[in-house]
Amino acid sequence: MQRFEAQEIGARIKQARLERGLGQGELAAMASFSKRSLQDYEYGETIPYKHFQELSRLLAKPPEWFLYGDEAIAIPGEDRLREIVREEIAAALAPIIERLDDDPLPRAASA
Repeated sequence: MQRFEAQEIGARIKQARLERGLGQGELAAMASFSKRSLQDYEYGETIPYKHFQELSRLLAKPPEWFLYGDEAIAIPGEDRLREIVREEIAAALAPIIERLDDDPLPRAASA
């Protein structure tokens, strides 16, 4: 199991906040947590597990970014997952389609 570093997560929270041009007080005013809690998060005193979704929404970053940073970009996104599923379905159906092409269904007799 991976252990997350509170200081790294805190640095990412601060980075995202600054990228959005927000002060700690401004972000805390929009959030359900206090400025003091935000300070604890940013200084790496506490990991805000229950607030990742909220931070994601407020700071326009995916929740996993706070844990993994730019490595989160390498995690397949929804579009990539759809592409993988399509490829797997196509691969599974290919032999069936090939058999149908080799042995077509009998046609109905003309009247």
